[in-house]
Amino acid sequence: MKRLVPGLALACMVATTAPAIAACFSPAEKTAFDIAGLKSQLMVTALACNARSRYNVFVKRFLPQLQSGERNLTSYFGAHYGHTAQAAHDSYITSLANTQSEQGVQLGTSFCQHTLILFDEVQALRKASELAELAAGVSARQPVPVTSCETAARMFETADNGTAHHP
Repeated sequence: MKRLVPGLALACMVATTAPAIAACFSPAEKTAFDIAGLKSQLMVTALACNARSRYNVFVKRFLPQLQSGERNLTSYFGAHYGHTAQAAHDSYITSLANTQSEQGVQLGTSFCQHTLILFDEVQALRKASELAELAAGVSARQPVPVTSCETAARMFETADNGTAHHP
């Protein structure tokens, strides 16, 4: 079964195009995209709200998890894009930051009030292993849908049968 959605592309504010992205993700891939979304949201918040020191604390504390997520993203793009993997990866990261920056434009002066809370949530984590769970729950804006294959299968089954099947 092909996991790629042909022709799925999103225009960015800087005329960069997001690459075609899989219709669904394995658990490791979804976690990698969730963590990238949280990291990017924190970076955008740090830059827009003068919270660079809080961002630096976040990166130092969660460096192993961030590096693992980045390796999983690199693996994902390598498996799906071959020789254009780095360009597709870079395009995704740019699209991600642009998508999240758009939220700042929409929220205007209340952006910092709404997003600085993320730093408090990250700081409250007791174990570094909790970062993936927080990232999944934050629902940081993504330029593409980030759905696990398990969730996508349930949604497809529900649409196909009219009811969800639970094993």
